[in-house]
Amino acid sequence: MRWLLRSVPSSPDVERYENSAAAIADAAVANPGRLEQHVPCVGSGPHDSTCYETLARDFGLLAWRRPLNDDQVARLVTIAEDAQAWAEGDFSAGVRYMLTAILQSPRFLYVVEIGTPGEAGEPRTLDAYELAARMSFFILGHTPDRNLLQKAQAGDLDTDAGVREAAVGLVARTTSRATVERFFDELLTIRRLPTKGKDAELYPTFSTSLAAAMREETLRLVQDVIYEREASALELFSADYTFVNDELAQHYGVAAPGPGQWQRVELPPSQQRAGVLTHASWLAMQSHTDVNSPTRRGLFVLEQLLCTHIPPPPPRVNPEPITPDPGLTLRETLLQLTADNQCRACHSVMDPIGFAFENYDAVGAFRTLDNGKPIDASGEAPALGGFDGAVELVDAVAADPRLSGCLVEKSFTQGLGFVPDSEIRKALAAVDEKFVASGHDLKEMLVELASSPVFRKVGEPK
Repeated sequence: MRWLLRSVPSSPDVERYENSAAAIADAAVANPGRLEQHVPCVGSGPHDSTCYETLARDFGLLAWRRPLNDDQVARLVTIAEDAQAWAEGDFSAGVRYMLTAILQSPRFLYVVEIGTPGEAGEPRTLDAYELAARMSFFILGHTPDRNLLQKAQAGDLDTDAGVREAAVGLVARTTSRATVERFFDELLTIRRLPTKGKDAELYPTFSTSLAAAMREETLRLVQDVIYEREASALELFSADYTFVNDELAQHYGVAAPGPGQWQRVELPPSQQRAGVLTHASWLAMQSHTDVNSPTRRGLFVLEQLLCTHIPPPPPRVNPEPITPDPGLTLRETLLQLTADNQCRACHSVMDPIGFAFENYDAVGAFRTLDNGKPIDASGEAPALGGFDGAVELVDAVAADPRLSGCLVEKSFTQGLGFVPDSEIRKALAAVDEKFVASGHDLKEMLVELASSPVFRKVGEPK
């Protein structure tokens, strides 16, 4: 059994769940139109135990993501009938109490994945309803609808072809766009950008509205590459264009589109920008409040885009931001401070990559000087080779075969909530091969992940 919420709820949590369930039930009873779409008898009648049973089976299927058995239906009908009796025959009271019971049940609040036993030593396999729920949450970010649950009931998800067909249908839905946005929002760590503070004296133009625009710029590029143009996902890391509103246009030094407008623009070559790693959103997030961080930026590229593990720093390391010494650039200061053998092992791998982004300050604005001295953005990294500046570094990252495999792994991890082990990684390598063969079509990657045999596996109940 895999619970997406792993901790035991506290008493206040249980009370909040109950209050939320009751509030939703009250709203449904007060405005029954939506509920009647699923259970017509709630509005048109007959208002009797037969309708309560229909409500339990039909709404229960949607809420619990699988058909209810007879005992479960009987218990819910009893709750409704008792409530109706307490309310002196008010049918809607029974509806309210039944909905409250359904919506505070662990079967609604938790995603329960028990699966069926495999051969000795083999993982368990999700049943059709568990698979429907996992696919829907993974691709659409919400509970499965009646159509997908009917596919499970009909046995359509019992075959590889049926699962793939269902995955293709889910990816084709408009709501899958939000899932892709959330993936890159999380991957690039930009979802918290509007709440990230910067030193007001050093960066007076940085504001909540500018931060929100920076984030939206990146998400607009994601939508354009993946959905509007259906281009290779690698173009997210090499695009020579972006999207700006007035505030962001001023930040980048390009023509403003007009109040309340967004437009696609090509950034001037002098800005030396290409793709999301030169967007102000990512650059600002991978910086401190008063100074940028080559180490953070280099670590991100290695761990989040190339899936290369870097050990955590020793406990005695001072985590405070580094301020350039008088007369020295941040790069020169950092090289001096990490010359110690214990520091050099990791910093010599991370920092050269981060130095490629030294032309961008802590809010992602372009600069040519640091502490009054010309910036050196050159470097060399294992497997990436030599580079001079962010554009050359990003080109090397986009060409690195580790990037596509890492995108597959990060998508799996984010969608399912756990880090894959070595056996799962072998299966994900097959997904990556198909991802590459598709021309790095991200929508195709989602289909391949959801229809991969490893997607249907789950560990032993705990």
